[in-house]
Amino acid sequence: MQDLIGRICIKIKGKERNRPCVIVDVIDKNFVVVDGLVKRRKCNLKHLKILDKNIKLEKYEKEKIIEGLIKEGIISKEKVEKLKKKEEIIKKRKKKS
Repeated sequence: MQDLIGRICIKIKGKERNRPCVIVDVIDKNFVVVDGLVKRRKCNLKHLKILDKNIKLEKYEKEKIIEGLIKEGIISKEKVEKLKKKEEIIKKRKKKS
């Protein structure tokens, strides 16, 4: 199970579906912790499509994970910027209400 750390995945369920992420920790045989273009959280392995690509992780730094996703060709810089702007807009809306 420890060989899953650093594996690139795509979320296939939930509100963050179709977003790339990386496994940063293994909790047990059913659950892992993911980070990347998703919020860092516990995730069921059934909700992930695990790809054959890896990122070498030294620390769990979100910026390094995103850089690794760009380097592997999983996502473009433009898409990352678009998602960040979208998240900022959502945060502003929540503060107003």
